[in-house]
Amino acid sequence: MLSAPELSYLSSSLRLDEPIRPDGRLPSQCMNVSLQLDVVESGFGSATVSRHADGAEVTAVVKAQCTPNTDGIPQIVVSVIPPPDSDMAQSAEASHGANTLANLLRQALLSSIPFSALRIGPHHAFTLYLDIAINISGDIIFDSLPPLSKLPVHLCSFAAYSALKSAKLPTLDATQSDLSYFTNEDRQAIINNPQIPVFDSDWSNSRPLCSEWSPPLLLLYAICGTNILLDPTSLEQAVCDSGLIAIVSEEGVILHSELVRLGQGTVLLSGSGSDRRRVCRSDQISKILLDSQQHARSFIKALNVSA
Repeated sequence: MLSAPELSYLSSSLRLDEPIRPDGRLPSQCMNVSLQLDVVESGFGSATVSRHADGAEVTAVVKAQCTPNTDGIPQIVVSVIPPPDSDMAQSAEASHGANTLANLLRQALLSSIPFSALRIGPHHAFTLYLDIAINISGDIIFDSLPPLSKLPVHLCSFAAYSALKSAKLPTLDATQSDLSYFTNEDRQAIINNPQIPVFDSDWSNSRPLCSEWSPPLLLLYAICGTNILLDPTSLEQAVCDSGLIAIVSEEGVILHSELVRLGQGTVLLSGSGSDRRRVCRSDQISKILLDSQQHARSFIKALNVSA
């Protein structure tokens, strides 16, 4: 935990005309990460993204289940699992932060995925499951940080994007030539009701989940005075004024944006004789949204090259 003078110095450094970040990054620079694909054999697609600076690691796994669906609305379930070996796992705040992040990721997917990518004939579709497990080395620097600030938002977004891009779905067996893995009762039901989907048992015939769409990225920004910092660390979030999350498509289209509470900057800056509570100005929001389009394209290009 930093002392009050150290926090004050950090806050001042991040508010300079040319901000000085503790790790030396430029304001628009993301922390370095590495990517591994197909790390979970039981998944339809999976990816692990690791952050070099602190060893934080996120694994995302995609699975799908055939379910009745005739309303044409994609069914997507996203779960974010806090680090198992920390106080966060037992914390109600951590659960709230994980649920908030899961809802943001689900909203991002619902705003981009076409129902045709999940459809199986006229009466069924795949329900998509995205599970994200977080592993953070060491303790959270500030226990008083808001729940979302304790989670590696960018790692979760990058892992989800990569897992979805690598995911494949089974194709239908139009001839129903292989029913051997069904029970006698189920086999007879399928023969009597051709509307029940039967899938090709040969996984080499599977189709990419993202053949006609691409998942978006979720980007986090911190506002420090007039400066905008991409992918803020916990230290930076502790002294920032506010934050903004932007959901951006592969083509650079902004699908959603919202202000979020980050850090405890309002606590640090209080007591100066006037209300120092900070918010994003409209010109800052406009700049973030404009920059996020280029940032998303750059990150997606880098992730695709790593894969």
